[in-house]
Amino acid sequence: MPWTIERRHDHVAMVTMNTNKVNAQNPPFFDDLHAAFDCLETEFEDCAVILTGTGRVFSAGLDLDH
Repeated sequence: MPWTIERRHDHVAMVTMNTNKVNAQNPPFFDDLHAAFDCLETEFEDCAVILTGTGRVFSAGLDLDH
């Protein structure tokens, strides 16, 4: 899973998206999203979640080419 998940405090998990350069929402992005939330459900069930992106763009939005 290319996204990183780290426990920041006792009950806070930070998920960093890094599927592609601008986190465009395409099939690989949604695969990573589902994998991250599956992990959160099993390993971080007691945590609030912060979702962030890498670089200057949080997410470019839906990739209409797919």
